[in-house]
Amino acid sequence: MSQPRNVVLSAGATIVMVGSRFALLAIAARRLSESGFGQFAYAMWLVDIAFLACSLGAAGPVSRYASEFRGDESKLAEFMGRWRRRAVAVPLLSVIAVVTMARLSGLEFGLESLAALALWAMLQAGWALQTAALTGSQRFDKIVVANMTAAAVMLVGISVMPLPSGGLWSLFALMASAAMTAILIGFPGVRGLGAGVPVAMPAAQWRSIRVYGFNMWLTPLLWSLLWSRGEFPIVRALAGDQGAAHYAAAMTVFGGAVQAMTLGVYGVMPHLTHLLGEGHVQRAVKTAENVMNLQLLTCGCVGLLLICFGPELMGLAFGYAYSDAAGMLVILGSALPAMALATQNHLLQIATDGRFSRDTSLLGVVVLMGLAMVLVSVGGLPGAALARALTVILLGLITVFFVRHRWTPSSISIRNLLIVLGACLGGAWAVEAIGDQRLLERAGVFMIGVIVIGSQLRIVGGPLVLLYILRRLTAAAKTTRVDESLPGRKHTS
Repeated sequence: MSQPRNVVLSAGATIVMVGSRFALLAIAARRLSESGFGQFAYAMWLVDIAFLACSLGAAGPVSRYASEFRGDESKLAEFMGRWRRRAVAVPLLSVIAVVTMARLSGLEFGLESLAALALWAMLQAGWALQTAALTGSQRFDKIVVANMTAAAVMLVGISVMPLPSGGLWSLFALMASAAMTAILIGFPGVRGLGAGVPVAMPAAQWRSIRVYGFNMWLTPLLWSLLWSRGEFPIVRALAGDQGAAHYAAAMTVFGGAVQAMTLGVYGVMPHLTHLLGEGHVQRAVKTAENVMNLQLLTCGCVGLLLICFGPELMGLAFGYAYSDAAGMLVILGSALPAMALATQNHLLQIATDGRFSRDTSLLGVVVLMGLAMVLVSVGGLPGAALARALTVILLGLITVFFVRHRWTPSSISIRNLLIVLGACLGGAWAVEAIGDQRLLERAGVFMIGVIVIGSQLRIVGGPLVLLYILRRLTAAAKTTRVDESLPGRKHTS
């Protein structure tokens, strides 16, 4: 499967999953009370964190080594045989973990709700492992179809089914049904993976795989705490279920924006992994730099959108009752430029067998939790958003330092990062000065910020990023027209 198609399919899978979760939470916010929505959002976080805690390093290695070994069927068969023996225990452990955490969190769920929550956790773990294997084998087509079908089950179900007032068991059962549907659709794509004759690999290679697996067990767990509401328990403890509901609404919009600006990155990452595996380090670094420059253009515009139109976005997505969460979007949107370093983080992760991601994520969790405990108690929900924004910016600075130190100072454009970060921080300052009621003035701030970013962001040693994109699109269009004009030639890229 060609790399451009992988990028498109990966972006499609991300759009479907993020969009469906966003729509699910938006509908749930309207159909449930604020406290009920807070409990549902918190349960969703528990399911995710339970899988990561119990995955035993199963997801990360298969995403990497199923890609690296795809040219050697014997190695792939040996790896997949060992991987499957470990992966089979993950769903059962997830059940134990999610029920235990729910009880310790003080969630007052009845027996029906706990049983449905456990079933959801088990099937969600199976779906996540299957998606990791499909990613490693670059079967993004299967991921797209599975995600689309699961999304349809979730959204149609929550829109039409009655919600009992005595608990959330029906919502949990709906989520379990969606996960089961995705498993059934994606299973044919992994059933024959590693079906060759296995051959023993050197002990040193298995040690490297185990080190990477341990790091990628710890790292995604830390990443979830760092990037997916790790401060949620602190917010819920200090602000209650209603506070958790409002913070979950703001974080859902922010998380959707992060996913929107990183479309295609997950399709590029297997390609970067392959380049490093083949020894083409400089090509991998240059590719990551080009992707970062394109992402900076996207994240600058998306960040300004959150900063300038927060009240409208929150009201449109979750209703008027949640529009007061717009102030958190101003703070969170200011940190979005740091998220454009995803490909650089991936290169450092592969080059260090996951140690860089593990260590920086551990540092980030410690900083985030420490800041959240102080700032939430002092500033409430905006304090939680500020804690997250400061942590994200700190980790971005660390990534910049190590990329320039490990390779060359020209491996990353400091100028482009500062332009976009300055535009977002300046926009946040202007919006805070203007206030929420003056829409036209906020729209003016947005336009000024977009013009600054578009007119200043440059490919290192080359043209403006906008001109670069236009040239590539023009060249692609010309290639398509030439191919279509040739007799019997079908353009397939």
